[in-house]
Amino acid sequence: MKNRKSIGRDSNRKTDLFCYSGNELGRDIRSAGADIQLDAYVKSVLANKIILAWILHYTIEPFQALSPEEILPYIESSPQINAVPLFPSDSKELTALPEKITGCSTEHSLPGEGTVYYDINFRASLPHSPRSSSVNIIIDIEAQKSFYPGYYIESRGVFYCGRLISAQLGREFTGSRYNDIKKVYSIWLCMNAPRYIGNAVSEYMFCKRDLLPGIPDREQAYDKQSLILVCLNEKSACGNQLTDMLNILLSSKIDYKTKMETLKTVYGIPVSRELEEGVENMCNYSEWVLETGRKEGKRLGRREGKKLGREEGKRLGREEGKRLGRLEGFEAVAMRMLKMKKYGDDEILQLSGISRSKLNRLKEKV
Repeated sequence: MKNRKSIGRDSNRKTDLFCYSGNELGRDIRSAGADIQLDAYVKSVLANKIILAWILHYTIEPFQALSPEEILPYIESSPQINAVPLFPSDSKELTALPEKITGCSTEHSLPGEGTVYYDINFRASLPHSPRSSSVNIIIDIEAQKSFYPGYYIESRGVFYCGRLISAQLGREFTGSRYNDIKKVYSIWLCMNAPRYIGNAVSEYMFCKRDLLPGIPDREQAYDKQSLILVCLNEKSACGNQLTDMLNILLSSKIDYKTKMETLKTVYGIPVSRELEEGVENMCNYSEWVLETGRKEGKRLGRREGKKLGREEGKRLGREEGKRLGRLEGFEAVAMRMLKMKKYGDDEILQLSGISRSKLNRLKEKV
């Protein structure tokens, strides 16, 4: 695998389980449901063709000479979605919506290997390619909330590329016609990248290295997959037009109107009604999740505060009890000494440790 190569820099029904609020399981399920729903809204927004065109422009080299608007015709409008298994007899095809690539939860499945889900899966033609070839590349776009979710994104991306290639058997090529394999791109949008990375774009690909020179370099024979990482950190000042736009688009801190105005005026993105609705749904749901989180935090905070208050009260009570106990003990010593009538005031004060005013009050009781 080739070393990092940076490119593109500046060129409705809810289940009743969610309604349970009286136990930890209910809260966990409700939280998981919120994450899944928000994740679906994010993918729906990213699947809009103009957003996909922006991503292609800044990540796939043949598209960099075109503007995002010029790239739109090269994105296939009727991708295969829902189920793209190894054998074509198991595949299903659905009609895409006019303004977006409907590829959420596209899957490949192999016996014993489980099911691999693709966030957004579509096809495209390359610029200046023969129009007789309707599809030149297969693209998978993944939205990732964490840069390191317990494993290296690069490793998972390599696996996805391999599946995208092996799934072409019986569909793009048959028998030994391996020259017909389409190149695949797996593009990972990694939100919340660590500060030391910030906003960055890197591509990983195959390359030829001669151990003993002599074999011709037939790049078209092996250049069949590319893994591209787009790291996003909205707090970082570094980046390019793509990372800046995606940070604004996916931010949970920017409201819907500001996002729409910025996309139109700053980035010149023609906003369709479908994109507007998708962004509005995403923003509204983000606000709902944040507000729900704040309320839940307050509720848990109050409960924890009461618990800590009770524990603190017990601790202070014990300390006060000990203090009062010690005072009562000192007073009892002083009282006994007074009743014996053979100790002077200074001796009583020295031995009992009580104050003179307290001693005077005790004298009145004798």
